[in-house]
Amino acid sequence: MDKLKTGLGESLFVLLAIFICVNDSLSDTSTEVKKENSLSQELNQVLNASEKAVLYSLEPQRTPSANERFYGFLVLGSIPLTKNQTTRAVKAFKEAIAQSKGYAARCFEPRHALHLTSSSHVYDFLLCYHCLQMEVYKDGKMEQTLLVGGDSNDLNALMTETRIPISTSDIQKTHKPAISNKK
Repeated sequence: MDKLKTGLGESLFVLLAIFICVNDSLSDTSTEVKKENSLSQELNQVLNASEKAVLYSLEPQRTPSANERFYGFLVLGSIPLTKNQTTRAVKAFKEAIAQSKGYAARCFEPRHALHLTSSSHVYDFLLCYHCLQMEVYKDGKMEQTLLVGGDSNDLNALMTETRIPISTSDIQKTHKPAISNKK
């Protein structure tokens, strides 16, 4: 019985040490994102003056299939945007960044993406309102991760108007606890 108690105590100690290390590393990463939670000058210019824009509706579960994929996520639909529609989509993406509360969930399950072409480069903005994060890529390479806030109402309205299907997956089953960088 004493060996069982000792073994259990040692196991709990190891688990506690791992939790502290992981928690510290996650906290540091989140704080770093918060300090720089604004678009770089280049990315801001791209949002303001892109030549072409395509809005994507994504299914956030990464599962293998032969269907069209966008950074590993199933494409439910996409549409090239008019200038007016691009302005609306860009506004929604910028507002998401501006509305960040400084925390995010430990997942990334984007349901919205904006594909922009500017100066012979392609830029992709993947947005997850449920996980409160945005990933930004230039020519397929990760450029920036940002914290976001707000809701998907404006982008969903644009998708509905353009007849792009919207993800109906159950976020509660895949949502993980939040990471907060507020101390």
